[in-house]
Amino acid sequence: MRIIGITPWFSSLVANSFDQIRSSANGNVGIILRMLSALRTISGLTTDPSRRKVLQEQIQWIAEMADRSIESPHDRKRFENRLAYVREAFTK
Repeated sequence: MRIIGITPWFSSLVANSFDQIRSSANGNVGIILRMLSALRTISGLTTDPSRRKVLQEQIQWIAEMADRSIESPHDRKRFENRLAYVREAFTK
């Protein structure tokens, strides 16, 4: 008998890791910033273009959610600074 394991796709792993947290993070700047930091860390560990695209999509979805939910100018500035830092990792 031979057993073949099915490994999850990278996109599924990322979605399972971030989608539910992101959907619950509305207005919670601490969680939003932490998700962005985690995505930057992951981006430094992969050079595969398709995987980096998956990470960039998550970053975009986080940015869209943050634009709708962060009200404080101070918190918005913190978010924008972190977002720029994270996006910088994709230009290298």
